[in-house]
Amino acid sequence: MAINPGEEAALIGKMLRTRIDFSWIFEPVLLKRIEPSADDRAKTGEIIGMARFARVKGLPLRPDVQTALTASETIILAEAARRNLIDSIVVSDADVIARIAEHPGRYDEYRLSHIFITVGSSPKGKARTDQEALALANQVHARIKAGTAFAEVAEKLSEDADTAVHGGILPTMKGVTMNPLFLDHVGRLPELAVTPPVRGPDGYHLIRLESRTVANTRSARFWVEQDVIHDRLPTLIANALESGIPSRVRTH
Repeated sequence: MAINPGEEAALIGKMLRTRIDFSWIFEPVLLKRIEPSADDRAKTGEIIGMARFARVKGLPLRPDVQTALTASETIILAEAARRNLIDSIVVSDADVIARIAEHPGRYDEYRLSHIFITVGSSPKGKARTDQEALALANQVHARIKAGTAFAEVAEKLSEDADTAVHGGILPTMKGVTMNPLFLDHVGRLPELAVTPPVRGPDGYHLIRLESRTVANTRSARFWVEQDVIHDRLPTLIANALESGIPSRVRTH
């Protein structure tokens, strides 16, 4: 039975709007295997059993089911093609070294502390304007410059409750995972120095650089590969749509 292309396209659009995602099918095996629970196993058995029942009843021949099956197959094949294009991108050690040099600080690892001052409704429930928050952040910055220990000030004044109790210490992060606005400041900061107030989405941050580990080919490879894929994949997809299977490519 021929499938109506318009119906298939409409169903794919519905899947996209409802966030049905088949990309997980091709994800690498997790390093730590997650064993299914008893409920998972029971539900899996039920799904497989109901699918067998549907086949016995001839439900795959129903027009609406055929359209749904074709739409699902189309999405899975499209994801397989996308993964194939990603696999065609070759990133050498020389490529990684070049990328690190082109984007200094982006792939380095940072240990940071921060003090956060809220704009808007403060933890005490008082509305605070941007100007008031900046003035308070500048006062806090002045105390640190005068010699008060950063961790001590963070414990008393930071409005990020989760980190304040630990003296403002943040989880270790790569520059590539950091808000670009913060990286612009932190990337130029000497170790143990503190930024002036930096405006973030919800308020002002004073950021102290505890330590910085410079990127190398091993530590940066994964993140460089992700950046290269992000940069090159749209062109590869466009080429594939226009001319079929692209040749194997390099990043440089």
